[in-house]
Amino acid sequence: NDSINVWLFVFLLLLGFAVKVAVFCPGIFRSYPHFRRYDPSLTEDLRFIVVCVTSTSENRALALRSLIGAVGALPAGCSCRYHVAYLDEGHRPEHKALWMKFCHILAAIPSGSFQTYEENVRQFFHVWVDQLRDPWALAEYLVTSDTRLVRAEFLWQLWRQRRSLPRRQEAEEETVTCNGHQLSALVTHREVESWAASVASRSRGSTSSTFIWAVSHCWEMREHPDPFRHQLQHLVNFTSLQHVAYEAQQWLFYDYLSVFQFQRSTGHEEESFRLALKKMHMFYSHACTRTLRIESLTPENAREDLVKSEEDLRVFHGPSGHLAHVPLSQSRTVQQHPPCSSPCCAFLHLNLVPFAQRGWCRVESEWSTMR
Repeated sequence: NDSINVWLFVFLLLLGFAVKVAVFCPGIFRSYPHFRRYDPSLTEDLRFIVVCVTSTSENRALALRSLIGAVGALPAGCSCRYHVAYLDEGHRPEHKALWMKFCHILAAIPSGSFQTYEENVRQFFHVWVDQLRDPWALAEYLVTSDTRLVRAEFLWQLWRQRRSLPRRQEAEEETVTCNGHQLSALVTHREVESWAASVASRSRGSTSSTFIWAVSHCWEMREHPDPFRHQLQHLVNFTSLQHVAYEAQQWLFYDYLSVFQFQRSTGHEEESFRLALKKMHMFYSHACTRTLRIESLTPENAREDLVKSEEDLRVFHGPSGHLAHVPLSQSRTVQQHPPCSSPCCAFLHLNLVPFAQRGWCRVESEWSTMR
């Protein structure tokens, strides 16, 4: 195998492979320039342009994403008619309703005095798409609404200490040690802005070493989403594996920790909560985030063991009007205790509805498919 003939044969094989790559994949060695050749005059010889969006088994979120992209692809200064056709092979009524509402949005876009209606439509959908790709748009939303992300290291600390997740109000006072530094458990706004600057400058050679996870989960109890630390265990296991694989910092959006919870005692907390709800879809559909779905509930045997134990849960206690340690033995299902809308009820209200049957869980899943 060390003869000159063998080495010559290997060299010819490698040379032939290199020639094939150079011939069939020229884009590897030089940029593709054709997209820069567009000129509005190219559309003058066309009667119309039709973009067909087809759908067979896709859900409405995927269909909406395709429709937004099709309209947003309207060429600037287009001289011919531009049509978008939606072909739903399943003839589904919900998709027909989606199409009609989409057309109502198009009809509501005004024609400005300085530019045409078509240009307003093109810019409107470009903004719609760009907001879900721009890291600064996500950072601005977090800062404006005073929504905070939580560090994965804080979740690991809670699991080691056998503690349940605190509310956003109490999490602000928590700290955690990261790489030998004492940091707040919640990511600061300044860190979020630095992250956005890092991601925005990727084209100039900078890279971001941060994962942002939007957690979609059930609230297993009206007073607390994870009273039995089942979701916390899943989050710790997942983020630990990610840390071993990528050694990147991880920030999570988890509503109970990230958004001010009941009872909100100040005007700022209430305003922050309202602003966070307005653009909640950004966490689950933004290109810079990934959705982590926890679809399972706490296993029945584990839940019953904890309910019978002496453990308690620190939640807002309606009868006393402040935070209190309420025994898990005070947990009641709908069958044991009818649902009560009063915040002053002394019981803890279990909610055992499956993930797929919950409104927020379903809409978060739909948003996530729009990436």
